[in-house]
Amino acid sequence: LTSGGTGVAPTFQTAASGKVLQVVEANDISNTNGTSSWADTVITASITPSATSSKVLVIWQTTVNIYDTDSSGGYSLRTKRAISGGATSYPAAISHYNTGSSNASYYQSDGGATNHAQVQTLTGLDSPSTTSAITYTVQGKSYNISNDFQVGGVYSGRWNIILMEIGA
Repeated sequence: LTSGGTGVAPTFQTAASGKVLQVVEANDISNTNGTSSWADTVITASITPSATSSKVLVIWQTTVNIYDTDSSGGYSLRTKRAISGGATSYPAAISHYNTGSSNASYYQSDGGATNHAQVQTLTGLDSPSTTSAITYTVQGKSYNISNDFQVGGVYSGRWNIILMEIGA
């Protein structure tokens, strides 16, 4: 939006490439008890890009806690992208790995009673090629955890997710 001066109506200008067009942020102290199957966590936010050429910068951070009394085990987190009226996918661009199947992982081989709380963070630039609403949700899955696996606001921690539309 550009001002033409006093008494002149403002005009809209086309955004230059690389500019932030909108920002969506969500945060809370709630958490999700994880399972041994991929499941949505409480960490989620939606954005509707203004152009199919726009990119979406996805940034999230959360606390993860595992308590295991029996064996070695761990967890994985990934980012799910669901396009309204379209496909659900796990983009490799929002991943620490090439496939998008897992974004953040942890494994312990203590074999005894252990309690681990960690902060996991991920940043990725997605190219969704749509102007439909997109919901990004962090999913979690535990491996061989005998007692407890939590994602989100653990030990008074706060999770957050930020989505930024970047003009192409």
